[in-house]
Amino acid sequence: MAETIQTAIFKLRQKIDEKDDNGSLKSRIVDLDYLQKSFYSNGYRLQKLKADFSAKYEFRLFYKRWATTVQWKQFLDVIVEPGEDILKNESSFNEGYILLIKNKKAKSDIYSITGGFGHMQLQDFCDYQFGLDIISRLIKTNDKVLRAAKERNFVGGVLGSVKFFRGEYNLNENESFGSFYQELKATLSNTVLKDTFKFSDEELRSGNLCEAKSSFALKKSIKLEKAVELVGVLEMLSKLGISEKLTT
Repeated sequence: MAETIQTAIFKLRQKIDEKDDNGSLKSRIVDLDYLQKSFYSNGYRLQKLKADFSAKYEFRLFYKRWATTVQWKQFLDVIVEPGEDILKNESSFNEGYILLIKNKKAKSDIYSITGGFGHMQLQDFCDYQFGLDIISRLIKTNDKVLRAAKERNFVGGVLGSVKFFRGEYNLNENESFGSFYQELKATLSNTVLKDTFKFSDEELRSGNLCEAKSSFALKKSIKLEKAVELVGVLEMLSKLGISEKLTT
């Protein structure tokens, strides 16, 4: 039986600026080949995939495993007798994967799911407004669904803040002058989860919390097939105009 995990979905930018050999900024198109070259330069390697997994999407999966020193063993060796088990195996291994997902009919949009340290490789390519853009199309400003917020401030002496709400607030109640959202956690209605994300009544029992930041995540354990299905939903939501936002 396929394993289920909680996972976040990223959308990658279509273009980035990078310096050429002369130090001048040049705009580069971010396509699958460009990403593969970038990941390879950081030690990630392409993995072979089953050809019949999906007819709709193209996938590229990259994986890396590397050794790292366990620093806390050196911290303890002043008190532990030599030869004790705790001081053995001074190295451990880190792993990471990056799964790129692209609709074969789409010209440029690329989505990604990562695990381990894989998300670190996406920092230069992420659309950092993606998750917040998605949640803005799922809730209305007066919906009392807000559970937590991370904010960045432009004015005043506080650079940023993290808020957790005892009850459920709406965006209007939490609005602060001179600040913008970096991360939101909110509850989605059962109607949205069933009609938009196609969850069954049984699946709704595991909760309805979502997390929006540079990525979008439904706080549910899902199979990979469902994660790919959600990419299709997020594609649809990304294409909606402001006047076409979902209402709940």
